Amino acid sequence: MASITPEITGSKNFYTPENAHFYAANLYQPLEPDVDNFRILEILPGNDSDNIICNIIQPFYLDTSYEALSYRAGDPRDIGEITVNGQLFNAFATLFAAIKRLRYPDKSRLVWIDQICINQSDLTERSSQVPKMRKVYERAERVIAWLGPLSGGELAFNTIHSFYHDYLRKNDLLNQSHIHPERRGVVWEIANEYMKDLEVASQKKNNELLVKAKALGKLIHSEFWTRVWIWQEIIVAKSVELVWDTKSMDSEPFFTTAEMIVKMATTISFDQLPKSTTAVFKISTCRLICAIFILRRHWDPESPLDHKYLLRKVRQAQSSDVRDRVYAISGLISPNYQIIPDYTSTPATVYCRTAWSMISRDRSLDLLTFCGHPTVQSTLVLPSWCPDWSTKSRETRHPLSDRRSDYRLQPTFAASRTRFQASKNIPSSCRMESVNDKDTGFQSFALVVEGLHIDIVEEVNENPVVHQYSDAVYQELLESCSRIVSKRRTLTEELKREVHRTLIVDNYGSLKNSDPRYSPNGKHSAKLDAIQGGRLFFISPTGLMGMAPPHVQPGDLICVLFGAKIPFLLRRKGEVYILIGEVYMSDGYMEGRAIDEMEVAFRRLFHPKMWFKKPRSPEWFEIH
Repeated sequence: MASITPEITGSKNFYTPENAHFYAANLYQPLEPDVDNFRILEILPGNDSDNIICNIIQPFYLDTSYEALSYRAGDPRDIGEITVNGQLFNAFATLFAAIKRLRYPDKSRLVWIDQICINQSDLTERSSQVPKMRKVYERAERVIAWLGPLSGGELAFNTIHSFYHDYLRKNDLLNQSHIHPERRGVVWEIANEYMKDLEVASQKKNNELLVKAKALGKLIHSEFWTRVWIWQEIIVAKSVELVWDTKSMDSEPFFTTAEMIVKMATTISFDQLPKSTTAVFKISTCRLICAIFILRRHWDPESPLDHKYLLRKVRQAQSSDVRDRVYAISGLISPNYQIIPDYTSTPATVYCRTAWSMISRDRSLDLLTFCGHPTVQSTLVLPSWCPDWSTKSRETRHPLSDRRSDYRLQPTFAASRTRFQASKNIPSSCRMESVNDKDTGFQSFALVVEGLHIDIVEEVNENPVVHQYSDAVYQELLESCSRIVSKRRTLTEELKREVHRTLIVDNYGSLKNSDPRYSPNGKHSAKLDAIQGGRLFFISPTGLMGMAPPHVQPGDLICVLFGAKIPFLLRRKGEVYILIGEVYMSDGYMEGRAIDEMEVAFRRLFHPKMWFKKPRSPEWFEIH
């Protein structure tokens, strides 16, 4: 079979193996954009050593039975050759392996595969087909999640089924005892038993349990789970089958095992285990898997998911095209946001228009809390008010308006779990304007917002960053901040408690201890964030205390913007402003004191607690 030298073809930031010869054959028939018709790949039968031969069936309608493939594309330089409609086609190597594994020896198999069923050389078709992908995966008889060839795959398979067997057995025993078990309780019990066994096993050499844990870690941390598109592909599916090597299983045992691993990781003492097994307990991937599982359980096509929750989660995922960080969730959120894929627009334009669509339709500026300092430097040039979904955000610094939610909860409820209401019920009053960026010369977008200027930052506590938490380190930070406060206010025990409340950002505005949903974990994470420099303590000339992003500077403006639960810092730049980030403020401003002062000022009534000399009145801020 003749070989084609693979070269990377970039189409507006999307990278796929070079297939110029294939596209030149004009095999793709146009698809009607307003009709639910697609193409499907017919994988012809063959044995393991046979060349892979396929045919594209077009048009294909969704009332016919088919399967859909979910896979991680990988490096476009790494390919496998297949034949499609008599023409050579360079498939991603991961896709080549998947097709070879899925091919039947004696009959054809109909599978929807994005790299082949969508004409990747046609930007217009790509833009029109992406909004239909939810229907493709929703109506497929089965979604096949290809995890790839994995060493120790069979052992991992047996380990997962062992976990799940224990779960079902304990569940049945409780039901037989007329005890209706809560899923979390059963999972906790099995996780605790396994941890005890693992700690004992770690004291022995070549123990079977340790080998199983290592194999399980490779499966759990497959790069497949970091792919951004799997959120939609798995959440909406009728049925999900996980496939790797020669093994396959239903998704339920796998997701239950991931949930157990998260439980185990919350109680594990890593210094008691061999390094070869600790990889399985790096829970960031497990949390993503569990989040997908929870959403899949509660998925209702008539009830869209919370867009802010999804956008925060997918920042930890990966995609070859940064625009897909937005487009990949467009089928899961309300169609009212009108996020219409357009691969002819630049990523910066896509992000700005998406942000504005959400701000204008929600009449809320809470999305601005996602504008922060990422862990990876961005390659995009964005205005300061537009979240950069192309980069990972800090793991320890979660938006104050969207408090870190327990992955067991339905994420659509997460946004309401805060007491903070800085602007009360006043909706946002803003507009987006097209401007020319003076620094780059490119077209950009400005957000013009209305709000109140409260105060300015006068002094910032530049505490040394400490990566290991301890009560002594936190106490030292508390004393340092208290000394700054004592320069402007008499330091009473009550005020010192207010300093502590400020440092832990009032536990992210969570509900009080009397509420059963209250979690003390928020306090610990807030303390950790403070000593690690995720937020810095500051004070204003009038003695207001706060916690701000680490790039805060003296002179930054403290503002309450209408339509935002959280105050923000703005920095003047000539006649416009730059958004620095969200800010926690003391003395009641998180609960709406600024709005109370404004309303009192409007009525020109005396207010004994007012700290300002002039009546507070709204201003307009043009944010670039």
